[in-house]
Amino acid sequence: MIAFNTEGIRSKRFESANLISTNRKVVRTVKDLEPVLYDASSCKGLDSELPVYTIHRDLYSDNDQRSTLLDNGLRYDVTEMFPLMLGEEYAKTFGHDHLSWQGAWSHPEIFEIIQGEARFLIQTYRGEDVVSVSFVVAREGDVVLIPPSCGHSMINVSSDRLIVGNLISQDCVQTYRRFTERKGGAYFLVRGEKLVENRNYRSLPEARIVGAESPEFIEKKSGLLASFRRRPELFKFLNDQNGLLEAHALE
Repeated sequence: MIAFNTEGIRSKRFESANLISTNRKVVRTVKDLEPVLYDASSCKGLDSELPVYTIHRDLYSDNDQRSTLLDNGLRYDVTEMFPLMLGEEYAKTFGHDHLSWQGAWSHPEIFEIIQGEARFLIQTYRGEDVVSVSFVVAREGDVVLIPPSCGHSMINVSSDRLIVGNLISQDCVQTYRRFTERKGGAYFLVRGEKLVENRNYRSLPEARIVGAESPEFIEKKSGLLASFRRRPELFKFLNDQNGLLEAHALE
């Protein structure tokens, strides 16, 4: 076990100065992202081993919280993304879907912006075709819910370090197949926040720009972990396809 040091993070949304980590850390570099970039050739001037983002998995503030997370089949991760331009494109995560779980349903995921400003690409499918694309504008304090069965990627559009926390099922399995085969998400977000269609998709709907709409049962001022500590039953939906309706009923 190690301490994930939150020093330098302006937000007060952490419950303590340090979060405890099981040391499950994933670092994604420029080279790792080349398969999904708008123009990988424009990044030749960057060190291919330059980190773009780091994911700190399975964090908690104390042992009681760790036990509650485990009992509810959840984990809390933090992603740090640096303020980089990858050629003309903003720094972003690789992008992925969640594999189906026990049938047609796949796990949702819930994010909180701890520091910085992000755009979330969320794309929904009918079969292998993309039928809707949204870019969610998310600023510090906002919460973003990724619905089941949606592809998604996170983008840092600011000149600041982006720090995002998320709660997700321990059973959730990510798949990168669609994003790898189609060389990215449905749209690329490039300098000036211009949207460019990814021509590797057969046909695309127009992308919508929407604001973040936080679920009412999330206490935005205190953050995901504090909300979970107070009412863990409201997060049942992350493991149960009927749980979101129940969460609204329990508010």
